[in-house]
Amino acid sequence: MPTKLFTLSKNLIKPFFNQKWDISKIKEKESVYWRNNPGALFFIKKLQKNTDTTRKQKRILDLGCGDGRFTVQYARAGFSVIGIDFSKSAIVRLRNRAKKLETNNLIKGIVADLHNFSTGVNKFDGVACANTLHYFNDRELKNIVTKMKKITTENGLNYIAFECEIKMFLPDGRQFIFENQPHRNIKLIRKLLKKYYRGWKVLYQNTTTNHIKASLPPLLQNHLNTKSSYYRRSFEVFDFVVVRQF
Repeated sequence: MPTKLFTLSKNLIKPFFNQKWDISKIKEKESVYWRNNPGALFFIKKLQKNTDTTRKQKRILDLGCGDGRFTVQYARAGFSVIGIDFSKSAIVRLRNRAKKLETNNLIKGIVADLHNFSTGVNKFDGVACANTLHYFNDRELKNIVTKMKKITTENGLNYIAFECEIKMFLPDGRQFIFENQPHRNIKLIRKLLKKYYRGWKVLYQNTTTNHIKASLPPLLQNHLNTKSSYYRRSFEVFDFVVVRQF
């Protein structure tokens, strides 16, 4: 018997994330916090070598930062970081994590949409957007990448971690997706990003397979008629790092 697939309204995405960051407690080895994107490590190391040594403070913009899993990594590597996310709950968690890890002097969290944000900084040595862009259609994706490129310094880097072939399922095996969420494979994303970054030099490409466990907000428990406090998620991540050379 085929697995039943439930389609949830796209209007649930924002409240889903607000509740997710409010209740997220899963920290064991199946959680996202134990997964380290190799592209993020490459981005950090390369950026430390590439940036202008005449300027004391090197800057990173982290788009769709969530509760700061990558933001904190960048700060601990010595960068001044601005993290942007549409979820107020996520930014509150980011600020709390930064304070706990004593990186709050290097991190600024802003609640804003990726389509329309202001940082007070004209240019960044590095602009990153990890595990976020899969929610946007091709037009939106192109517009966000265009903004990322525009605010990157000469010889600065962009880092994108793109999730593909996503499956979300409950412990009983039922799967669910969000309405109108694009479904792309690695081959298509590689082609799109190379097109959008024509003229930039590709420094790093890598694909990893991920299987994680995540907290299931009450909002989705109600819509999916389940008492489960978690769901499982499998996906491919395409890491992509490029440098601006003009």
